[in-house]
Amino acid sequence: MGLRGALWARALAFALGMLALGAPASLAAAAASAAAASDGLGPVLWRNTSPVSATLGLPRAASAVLPAPGVLAADLALDWASDFTTNQRGDASVRLDGESLVGTLRLERGLAPGWAASLTVPFGTRGGGVLDQPIDGWHSLWGLPEGGRDRAPTGAVALLASEAGASAFAVDQRRSSLGDVQLGLARTLVDDGASVLTLRAQLELPTGSASELWGSDAWEGSLALALARPLGPLALTLQGGVLAGTASDFAPFDRKDLAGFGSLALAWPLSSRWSLLGQLDGHSALLDAPLTPLGGWSVQGLLGLRWRSSGAFAVDFGFSEDLRPGSASDFSLFATLRYRP
Repeated sequence: MGLRGALWARALAFALGMLALGAPASLAAAAASAAAASDGLGPVLWRNTSPVSATLGLPRAASAVLPAPGVLAADLALDWASDFTTNQRGDASVRLDGESLVGTLRLERGLAPGWAASLTVPFGTRGGGVLDQPIDGWHSLWGLPEGGRDRAPTGAVALLASEAGASAFAVDQRRSSLGDVQLGLARTLVDDGASVLTLRAQLELPTGSASELWGSDAWEGSLALALARPLGPLALTLQGGVLAGTASDFAPFDRKDLAGFGSLALAWPLSSRWSLLGQLDGHSALLDAPLTPLGGWSVQGLLGLRWRSSGAFAVDFGFSEDLRPGSASDFSLFATLRYRP
């Protein structure tokens, strides 16, 4: 296990230890865990925030629980991510140095019992940003490897990839844009009062610009199964599926015909208002490239908190790290406002 994986293991062990010490106090909230598994919130609304992976049709982790007929559920997510990775193999090379601030509006409406349709609209800006110095300081404090980040210009943006002299993309200044819009249809397959199993289909439209890394100029579709159920005092959500798409505009790197993706999310109620969130998200290679940031599998780890109001609103917030260095953004902060009437 690498240094980053070891630190994550220690952080997880610490969090679980603190929860174990607080278990007697949380027993009063454990009765709410079954409700938490079926409250429609589910996992953190998340997908890989890398400038490349985020353009290739990956669906965001979503709940297995659908809104009732005629009910509209809404999420407004904000992801603030910092990337720095360089990789070269043979005549192929990539450099991802920049920062992104992406907002995502997701609406899902119940159509009929066990059916729902969704619309996801991403928008944001990508440039040099301000996270470089805090991340450098964090790495220095804990003795974490910099990977060349400490020698790169602070606040720079350089998103470049090429092979044999042919450029796949080159972005060297701030860009703001609409991303690829996603349409979804979901059908509940099983709902026995404790567990919910739902099939989700999604179509991503080529509304963003591939040259500016806000889209792939391709049509992409996915099918996934999502399962929600209580696990002792925890609320568990599992999701797994397959992604396919037409040829993306990242030549000379071809997209994979098929890619797998999945997530595992846990929510531990600490009280009637607060829950601790832990989540793993991953996917197989999305592009046929000999470079990890483009053609490598990825796993990201998320830790966060969820606060529920006494009404229909909740807020998720926390951070994400790439557990396979170079395959996702180095570090991301997330915050999501959620509405479930």
